[in-house]
Amino acid sequence: MKNLSPKEWKAAYEGEELAMIIDIRSPDQWEKGDISGAVCIDMDHTTTFIKELERYPKSIPYYVFSLMGIRSQTACLIMEDLGFKSTYSLDGGILRWNKEIASTKKSKKI
Repeated sequence: MKNLSPKEWKAAYEGEELAMIIDIRSPDQWEKGDISGAVCIDMDHTTTFIKELERYPKSIPYYVFSLMGIRSQTACLIMEDLGFKSTYSLDGGILRWNKEIASTKKSKKI
């Protein structure tokens, strides 16, 4: 797990040929806006969170964010314990994201 600044996180993601953004915020937080292309997997229910993660390949990079960046670090550690190879947490979460916030219609909620 690497904790990246918003600038580093965005540059790293955009440099990937195949990667995935995961928003682990609650549904209420997700409704307020998202990072375009993110998949929302609520981490508040750990069993469901782990079950949903099992649907995804472990070999691609995952860029994970939460509201403030604390839970995304925990999510990345859980993902690594499950065998995911590359996880990146957004330092400071979406609150530090000074880029465009997308309508949740452009994202996918799971």
